[in-house]
Amino acid sequence: MANFKTISHILNPILFFVIIFFASCTKNSQEKLLHDSCIYKYDALGSTITWTAYKFTSKVGVSGNLEQFKITPSQQDCHNIDDVLRGAKIQLTATTLYGDTAQQSITLRNMFFGKLKSNIVTGEVLTVNSEKKSAEISLTFNNVTRTMLCDYTTSKTRIEIMTTLNLEDFNAENCIDSLQTACGEYHKGDDGIMMTWLDVDVKVAANLKRYCN
Repeated sequence: MANFKTISHILNPILFFVIIFFASCTKNSQEKLLHDSCIYKYDALGSTITWTAYKFTSKVGVSGNLEQFKITPSQQDCHNIDDVLRGAKIQLTATTLYGDTAQQSITLRNMFFGKLKSNIVTGEVLTVNSEKKSAEISLTFNNVTRTMLCDYTTSKTRIEIMTTLNLEDFNAENCIDSLQTACGEYHKGDDGIMMTWLDVDVKVAANLKRYCN
């Protein structure tokens, strides 16, 4: 009887551990199954593309949004949110950018984007690194194609992709010169220096529809 009690005292903690372990595994498996059972689809409604250029030596941003663009995913139903990006293509009309005011929009469209060799900009996602949240894209701007790296973030119903264009890489210095001439004193800072930067930040915010069982 003593041996039986001794064995019981030894086994009870072990059995308790085994029960807790398997209960935890079952819970994790259920959570993983729930996560994997979700489907993500691109939703054009509410998606945006923001263009931010910079003026002054202090580098003050001036942003605008594109009115006409089309994002085409390579997959319609994705079980992994990162897969929405893989192979996705984008096409936009640069001269549909609008700024904070009507006059600013006209100036940007005519004096910057209107000087491009083509007002159609296209891009394609070549590779996606889901661990580093980075992607490699092929971008054609001003009839020049470059491969670029970009970062992205994800939430349950949204993907935001960020990259920076150096306009020299796309032979678009003449567009900057045209814009600076048109804006004149508006691009002169407190230090009296007139400056328009050659780098531009672009952010694509894509909305998603999420369906989970």
